[in-house]
Amino acid sequence: MSKRCSSWLALLGALWLWSGAAVANEAVFADGGFVPYVELGPTRVPAARGLESRVLLFVNFTCPYCRGIHRTIGEWSKGLPAGIRYEVVPAVGLPAHAPMAVAYYAVLAAAPGKLEPYSERLYSMLQDEHRPAGSVETYVAAATAVGISRDAFLKASQTEEVRRFVTRAQALTAAYGLTEVPSVVVGNRYLTSPRRVQNQPEAFMTIASTLPFCVNPSTSGHQASMLRRMSARPPAMSFRCVRIAPQQPASSATRVWMPAALYWPNTSRSPL
Repeated sequence: MSKRCSSWLALLGALWLWSGAAVANEAVFADGGFVPYVELGPTRVPAARGLESRVLLFVNFTCPYCRGIHRTIGEWSKGLPAGIRYEVVPAVGLPAHAPMAVAYYAVLAAAPGKLEPYSERLYSMLQDEHRPAGSVETYVAAATAVGISRDAFLKASQTEEVRRFVTRAQALTAAYGLTEVPSVVVGNRYLTSPRRVQNQPEAFMTIASTLPFCVNPSTSGHQASMLRRMSARPPAMSFRCVRIAPQQPASSATRVWMPAALYWPNTSRSPL
């Protein structure tokens, strides 16, 4: 990262945090300075190829803080400069995370226009109604609630396309060493999360608005525009990280764990 860009990011984050108590020994401080992001090293994981112009939001649908920021970042992403795409990735770091990723990508395959209402419904069912995250019926119910038939959802969940997406989500979670959600990766180079900005939503959105510029300096005009949009502060929301278990090394992330609850009925082995 250029010295100019890193200085700009540190200044922006510090301005947002000046009124809060800073803890000097936290990981967000390095060599006495504030560092609101992690600069990722090169990765040879095939799943990470071609993501130099992408913003990835990693979530878990049982995480209330992911729920709080999901829509805000979705709206923010509409102002990304041309050539930079936004994508939500369900973090897959444990066997228990796999059903959420399968369900998300099944809806993407079966009815992509219903992905956002499905996500909102799934957050509600898992967090408000306390439906079991390991039961296929939870995900089927969320699908039928937004107009996707049970058969269409289950059929999509068992396709090769969904298997590839879930495998990719697991590989990316491991490759970036994610241990908490929500986390944002920009341009396959920078990682930030609420913890890195002392759980301040305004600081988080400001840093997220600046990182695409660091990836592609030619987008400086868009950077100024996005920062102006974020000057109207995002809605008040609970904002912290939820820890997820440390990941396996990327080299070992070659298969996806699939619980029996998501197998096809009357099928002894899942194609995933």
